[in-house]
Amino acid sequence: MGGIPEMGNERMTTIVAIKDVVTQHIVMAGDLRVSEPETGRYYDSNLVPKVAVRNDVIFGVAGDKRLVDHVVLGWEPPETQADPVLAMHYELYPSLLEHIGDMEGDWQMLVGCRGSIFYVDSKGIASDDGHLTAAVGSGAAYALGYLQHAHGWSNTRGVADMAIQVASEFDMNTSSEAYVTEVHYDSIY
Repeated sequence: MGGIPEMGNERMTTIVAIKDVVTQHIVMAGDLRVSEPETGRYYDSNLVPKVAVRNDVIFGVAGDKRLVDHVVLGWEPPETQADPVLAMHYELYPSLLEHIGDMEGDWQMLVGCRGSIFYVDSKGIASDDGHLTAAVGSGAAYALGYLQHAHGWSNTRGVADMAIQVASEFDMNTSSEAYVTEVHYDSIY
């Protein structure tokens, strides 16, 4: 999605998204690494995946663990039939900010809405720029590098999983284990 937004010095994770215009779906993967800021330790856990699908909205969150858990476990995106850009700006983003409330922490998200992928953080929204891939988090550059050179996308779930594995080779805050999910749309804008 253009460039990779900069984050603070907090530990992170890696989230990737792939838009498949042939099969009309978005695949999203997030690694399973969890870091504890208080102790500096990290471990892999599949208890709370960092990606989810609700009401035909697929999203993945990288950042402060408490905020990630709060969003993944609790955010219910409103159902929308609006154009994805309008839905993101006027329905989904306001709903997300209301859900987060006054929680503090550094975070980034990828949100897939009706076939468009958006980069979202506490500072605002970057609209879908037409790219078929996107990534956020500390391993985003490595994952995007892999995605830009991957060929034969007949298995987008496998490609997303492999992008996480590649990121884990270079980023200690990314686990090689990933949770992969997808959402299918009747049409992709």
